[in-house]
Amino acid sequence: MGFGKRFRQLRTDRNMSVREVAAKAGMDFTLLSKMELEVRPPPEIHFIFALVDALEIEDAKTLEEIMEELVTLATESHEHAGQRLTDEQLQKFRCSESARVFMRLKPKGKREGGNPK
Repeated sequence: MGFGKRFRQLRTDRNMSVREVAAKAGMDFTLLSKMELEVRPPPEIHFIFALVDALEIEDAKTLEEIMEELVTLATESHEHAGQRLTDEQLQKFRCSESARVFMRLKPKGKREGGNPK
């Protein structure tokens, strides 16, 4: 299974539309649709992160496993197309992902800045 098919499976398992996920990830829904259909190659690391974040996965372990799986699939696809992801790109992803997992583990109800509603 390639990146696009796996991401579509994750999205549909959560009953989310292409438009909904694309909007939350800050990308055009047609681009996401083409990636899911594997007409376009997987996105760059920062977009993978944004897409997975848009799925709103709460469990930190599941989040980490899905991120690792999708990055691996994207890397394999890029290597097949002669576009290998650099170690620096992978390191940036891992640092960003670690920070995101930490942020998700913060107690809910505490908001940074502003007054709680």
